Amino acid sequence: MQSEPSAPRVRMADVARRAGVSAQTVSRYFSGASYVGEETRERIARVVDELGYRPNLVARNLRTQRSGILGVLALSEMNFGGSGVLAGMSRGAREAGYALSVMHLDSAEHGDDWRQEVRRAHEFFEDSGVDGLVVTSITPGDDALIAQLGVRVPLVLAAGVLGAKWPSVSCDSRAAGRLATEHLIGLGHDRVLHLEGPANTNEARARREGYEQAMRAAGLEPLCLPGAGSWEPQAGRDACARAAGLDFTGVFAANDEIALGFMGAQSARGLVAPRDYSIVGVDDMPLAEHLWPSLTTVRLDFREVGRVAVLEVVRHLETGRAGGGVVLQPELVVRDSTAPYSSPG
Repeated sequence: MQSEPSAPRVRMADVARRAGVSAQTVSRYFSGASYVGEETRERIARVVDELGYRPNLVARNLRTQRSGILGVLALSEMNFGGSGVLAGMSRGAREAGYALSVMHLDSAEHGDDWRQEVRRAHEFFEDSGVDGLVVTSITPGDDALIAQLGVRVPLVLAAGVLGAKWPSVSCDSRAAGRLATEHLIGLGHDRVLHLEGPANTNEARARREGYEQAMRAAGLEPLCLPGAGSWEPQAGRDACARAAGLDFTGVFAANDEIALGFMGAQSARGLVAPRDYSIVGVDDMPLAEHLWPSLTTVRLDFREVGRVAVLEVVRHLETGRAGGGVVLQPELVVRDSTAPYSSPG
């Protein structure tokens, strides 16, 4: 009995013909070497799925003397933002035809050995022959530590500090703080309390700065509640206890989880938003829309941060030129937890 003849291998030219673009455009789609528009990229992705096309990575790697692997050194927490960035990296790697090798290091877990663990991770990536490196960095000083490692491959910081030695891709947390605070001020709240995030993180510092800028621009005195031990709801519950006796009508929480904890603790005291106060978070995590009341928040596109960071590394590999800093702008999402201020009585 003769076996069925195998179907001919789908070529890049076949994808280009079906998508109505040039083969060079399809090549750029997979390499990330230069810009491909969103509509074109989605059309190519659909055709790739329909035809079952897979780039010949072995041939490409032999031709370019590359491994086809990018290293990811995750120094951030695996919370909503951190996991979103990593998911975006996976998408970017698929688009560019690369694989990821991921190592996650938590400074709280490794304690005094953390810096040594970062060095070991870098040595592992070097020994593995990765073509480039993406580092998710959220703590001040991370960039100085990375500089000491002597990285010899293209590197991009994801959620990093602008102005560092390397290109970075980040959401504008300072703008997020301004947006949230300006929304509350625009509703007539002139006593806005800020529930800060962990003081040792870049995002918490930037969001506080944005809050303070908006308050001072409106001629109002900032009222900050520092001391958050984490980005988790418990930090919001602790903040609620420390806020007892403070005079405020609006609240800007450094992230949605802190807002969630604060709202829960306030509810236990008989105070609910937006009847007794208005509150805004940051992130737009999926739960925010389904709370009662649904949470007004500032949306940050963490997945796009990860995707663009990977494509920036690939672009450097393909062109030999490092990119600049990419800053993604936040978006205010107004829901039920905020309302115009109404004076008692």
